[in-house]
Order: sequence, then structure tokens, then C-alpha cells
Amino acid sequence: VDATTTPQAAAVARAPAATAVDVDGVIVLRVASFTDGVRDESARAIRAVAADRKSAPYVIDVRSNPGGFADEAAATFGLFTSAATPFATAVGPNGAVAAKYVTSRPPTELAVPE
Repeated sequence: VDATTTPQAAAVARAPAATAVDVDGVIVLRVASFTDGVRDESARAIRAVAADRKSAPYVIDVRSNPGGFADEAAATFGLFTSAATPFATAVGPNGAVAAKYVTSRPPTELAVPE
């Protein structure tokens, strides 16, 4: 009896980095982490919820978000603002500003209702 097995790669379902829901007319975008591709995932989630709207109010929920890539955060927040809009400031242990982060504008095919 041959008891050897060949290892198989297991498919692991990844929880979405971004989801969107409509709560009483307000689109709530929940960003679980700023991982690679979260801007595109956020845009798709919003467009699915706001399909026929020309404008919409938004809440961006980053509670329990452990962080991630600064460029992905800049691109994700850029879905809602013009380019170079400040969205975060890092402060060092001495209270001095260590870095300022600004948004980047996405390609027009990712546009969401304003």
C-alpha cells in the first residue's frame, strides 16, 4: 500500500478589503485594510451600491483598520477628493510632524458618484 500523498495548494478565501452598503441613503465604505488593490475594490463596491446615483453622501469607516500601504490609502481617499488633498499626518514621539499624506486621483474609469 502506497501511503504517500502529493501536497495540494489549498484555496483560501480572502475577506474583501473593502465593502460598501447603503444605510438610509448614505453609502458606508468599510475599508478593512489598505492592501494592494483596495482602491479598485472600493470603487467597484461603491459603484455596485450607488449604481444609478449622480451624487451620494459617504462615510468611510476605517475602524479596526490596522493600516497598510500609504499609497493605497492615498489612492482610496482620492476617490472622494481632488488630488493632493491632505488626509493624514504622522506625528513622531516628540510631537513633531514626521510625514504628511495627500490623496492621488484615480483614473476616470474608477470614478464614483460625487
